[in-house]
Amino acid sequence: MFTDLQSSWQRLWLAFPLLALFWAPGFLLLQLWPQARQRYATGEQIALSLGLSLAFIPFSLLWITQLGGKLDASSTRYLYSLLGFTALSLGLYRRRQQKKIGNLATSPRWQLGLLTIILLLGFGVRLLTIRDLALPAWVDSVHHVTLARLIAEQGRVPATYQPYVDVAQATYHYGFHAAVAYFSWLSGLDIPQSTLLLGQFYNIAMALQLYLFTYWLTQRRKTALFAALLVALVSNMPAYYVSWGRYTQLSGLLILPVAIILNTETVEEHNKRTLALAVFTLAGLILTHYRVLAFYVGFLVAWWLVKFWDTRREWRLRLREVPQYLGIGLLAGLVLMPWLWETAIALWLRAFLHWGGSPSASTVLMDFSWYYVSRGLDRYLLTVGVLGALVAWFERERFTWVLLIWLGALFIITNPSLVGLPGEGLTNNIAMLITWFIPQAIWSGFVLDTLLEAWLAALPGKEKWCYATLTILLSALCLVGASYQLVALNPDCVLALQADSEGLAWIEAHTASESYFLINSRRWQGEIYMGTDGGYWITPLTGRRTNVPPALYPLGTREATAEIKALNEELQSLYATPASLWQRLRELGVDYIYLGALGGPLDPQTLYATPGFRLRYNNARVQIYEVTAK
Repeated sequence: MFTDLQSSWQRLWLAFPLLALFWAPGFLLLQLWPQARQRYATGEQIALSLGLSLAFIPFSLLWITQLGGKLDASSTRYLYSLLGFTALSLGLYRRRQQKKIGNLATSPRWQLGLLTIILLLGFGVRLLTIRDLALPAWVDSVHHVTLARLIAEQGRVPATYQPYVDVAQATYHYGFHAAVAYFSWLSGLDIPQSTLLLGQFYNIAMALQLYLFTYWLTQRRKTALFAALLVALVSNMPAYYVSWGRYTQLSGLLILPVAIILNTETVEEHNKRTLALAVFTLAGLILTHYRVLAFYVGFLVAWWLVKFWDTRREWRLRLREVPQYLGIGLLAGLVLMPWLWETAIALWLRAFLHWGGSPSASTVLMDFSWYYVSRGLDRYLLTVGVLGALVAWFERERFTWVLLIWLGALFIITNPSLVGLPGEGLTNNIAMLITWFIPQAIWSGFVLDTLLEAWLAALPGKEKWCYATLTILLSALCLVGASYQLVALNPDCVLALQADSEGLAWIEAHTASESYFLINSRRWQGEIYMGTDGGYWITPLTGRRTNVPPALYPLGTREATAEIKALNEELQSLYATPASLWQRLRELGVDYIYLGALGGPLDPQTLYATPGFRLRYNNARVQIYEVTAK
């Protein structure tokens, strides 16, 4: 523990690039909306700044690319030093001005202090979760690192994923990957470590964004504080995202509340000052995650329907809001041209035609499982959330109808065939279910706030006793929740150990850059193959080619995807006959075989005993064989 504390103390300086990257640009952009200081206290303003900063990263990289420029470590450090200094100076000036202006939004200092403690404790738990992780977990992390490396090498939005993946046109959302490249430039950390650190920073930042979102929906800061506490230290989601490397979806969810707030503010308040911010944030969301963009649309539909019903006598006014929302979306699309048009043609249209099919009755809802919302303490939070929804319904709280309709919209977006609509398979139930923690935390926070109010009303004059008891109970709950979060990383999703990192370093130092490696593999989703051990990291970390490229390769031609499938099926059929395997590898031009610490179907003893396979590296279950002439 003391060793960890010492290591953490030595890395506290990383707070400076984090603040520069995720607070400074957003804080400066927020000055375009002066009313924000009158409506939102410090905690909410920080959350708004975070969402705007996350949108700024991919948007800035896109336009630097469009204008023919490029970034590198020195230019990025100069840019963010300037942004950070300007934001800090302006922040100090605004603080002095607060004493002269009496209409600024404020909250009790103890609430901001408690929110800060919650976020710091939650971040500490998340850092302990990845304490022994050599490289990010699971399949998604492999292509996240690959994309971040491409951006860091080129300093621009990549036009293609070559040479790491044979895909001629880059269409994958890249907001998170750009943030990793930016942070790597600012901090000096390598891409994998930057990915791990930012992934967990994003994870705890979700509690902050949920605090903002809950307050905006309910106008109750204690409800928002309870919701943030549950996500930071109790709920299994989004803590479990680290197991899958679901960092891109998490990035989109961090922008989502800010995009919703700014768009509704622009339309309902006719606020011209927020129009540019609304368009800008929505553009950043589009660049960051396509599925979360669909979640955003679903929420606006739910919000508009509830407001339409509440003010149905003003139905003409409500109908006039629809083209305004569409106009913001159209403007966001226009500022992303021509990138958005090319992506829509190459990816979205192709996905709709080839993946958005009509499933058979046996496959509908096949991936819907309560497992994703019932791990750890989530089964109890789900019950509390349902109770909170019922309490809010009986109290005629408007926000509960918005959340209920939103959940229904998400279900239809994910399973359109159930209502006779096309597009099945464009998103999946897993992506929807692991987003349920948002309404679940809001409803749970509401019921806890309601119980606290009832408790205080029933015991007048006993406020200190009530708060002391509540603190003890919540502390015990957080200890239990944190114990689950500490083991949120699923060991079955870990592909590489520290021994693999050392083996990969040996590859980079002792093999030619054009070397071709055979690695352990298995079928993953449908026709897609994945690596089963640290060999899967060879391409993103060393640039060498393997029989299983990062999982971006299905974005290429269907013929190329079929070839990779056929190749791996053929090679796996030869594992039992090593002499035939050797002959086929020679024909393919394979130079080495990598066996990772976690292993796979390739048998090291068989390879060792077969002529033509010469052991070149052997350390802690990691073995590298050279394919030689007999």
